[in-house]
Amino acid sequence: NLHGASTLLYTNQQHENGQPTGRSFFILPSSIHETILIKDNGKMSAEELQRMVMEVNRTQVSPEEVLSDEVYSYDYRERKLTMATYPGQT
Repeated sequence: NLHGASTLLYTNQQHENGQPTGRSFFILPSSIHETILIKDNGKMSAEELQRMVMEVNRTQVSPEEVLSDEVYSYDYRERKLTMATYPGQT
């Protein structure tokens, strides 16, 4: 309920989130309370998703509840979390 976005750091939870589809996914930080997972099906780029996150952060989320403007990617096969907008960062 509160500060739920911290589950972003739970590696077992990330892998469990990918199990129903067996696919990688993007993680959009909605606020400090929640994240949104979007299956990486190749239809949207990390940059497009980042623009959406930034717009929502500026217009819908109170400044003290903004977690990040970055989009993250979880590689299901490799069990690896990276910053999708800056893939070299893990």
